[in-house]
Amino acid sequence: MNFTRYERGDGKAINWKRMTKNHDQRFSKVARYVEMYCGTGKKILDVGCGNVNYRLGGEVTGYDITPREGIPNAHLLHELVTDDAKNLDRHFQPGYFDCITTLEMLEHLENPVKFLRDCDKILKRGGLLIISTPSPYYYRPVVGSLLYKKHSASEEKHVNCYPPRILNMNVCKMGYDIIDVTSSRGRFYIPLISYSYLYVYKKRLK
Repeated sequence: MNFTRYERGDGKAINWKRMTKNHDQRFSKVARYVEMYCGTGKKILDVGCGNVNYRLGGEVTGYDITPREGIPNAHLLHELVTDDAKNLDRHFQPGYFDCITTLEMLEHLENPVKFLRDCDKILKRGGLLIISTPSPYYYRPVVGSLLYKKHSASEEKHVNCYPPRILNMNVCKMGYDIIDVTSSRGRFYIPLISYSYLYVYKKRLK
């Protein structure tokens, strides 16, 4: 990938070199779990694919609210569906996908539980669900919650932040087993330092 400059909505430039490195670490980790628990040649749905995970094998369908021209590497996708996440289950047949990944998106949803239920509808039994989302124990939200109680959230466009036990409870109640909960980038999760968690779940066969 060759990105030089990208401006956020507030006009500030993003450091693409650092962002690309972060994405690559996360993508590599996700791809390893997919290969380990799903194998190759499977039907994969990448929800919130604004940055396409170019390391995934198989038949990858992307789903994002951003039009194709705004998604780098969209040509690597088997198919791209452009719509809001709240309409996810309208586009696919029940039990269609072997694996669903949704990276750094859950925190943007007003109704994340409905979204998880929609993912469950279109995921096969025995399928893999992989989620990454910011940690509430990263130093910025921790310090912000302690010192700036009367201010709004500092993370841009984040409307929720799940503690691991709450997300695990909601997903397990839908019929999943937890394979792993770890850092989305490094080898280990370190409180206050690791920015986000990576959750790997497997849907039960019965």
